[in-house]
Amino acid sequence: MGYVTYEYYTEKYGGRSVSKDDFMRLENNARMYVDKYTFNRLVNAAKNVPEFSVPEQILNAECAIIDILAKSEQMDGKEIASETTSKQSVTYAGVKTFDLKIKDVISMHLGGTPWTYKGSGVGYVTE
Repeated sequence: MGYVTYEYYTEKYGGRSVSKDDFMRLENNARMYVDKYTFNRLVNAAKNVPEFSVPEQILNAECAIIDILAKSEQMDGKEIASETTSKQSVTYAGVKTFDLKIKDVISMHLGGTPWTYKGSGVGYVTE
C-alpha cells in the first residue's frame, strides 16, 4: 500500500503532471526512494504502531518525487542541461542530475528530521 493517494496529490499537494492511470506506478517508484532515504523507518513504524499515520512532510516529499519521475518519463529520461538556439546545440543532463534532484527533495522536506538520521538508535518515529 502506498503512502500518498491520488486525491492527496491533486487536492492538497496541487499536483497536475500525473494522470490517475499513471499515478500508482509512479507512486510505487517514489515510495521506494522515500524508503531508501528514510532507511525503511516508515515501513517499520507502520508495522510497529497500529495507529501510525504518515506525516505530511513525507507525503509532500513523495509527491515532489512523483513529479520528478513524471517529468523524467516525459523527456524519455533525457533532461536538457543546456541548449543553444543558433545551430541548435543541446546538452543533456546525466543520471547524476536526476539523483541529485531526488536527494534535494528529500533534504528539503525531511532534512534535519529523525526520518533521515543516519545514526543508530532510531528504529521508527511516531510523530
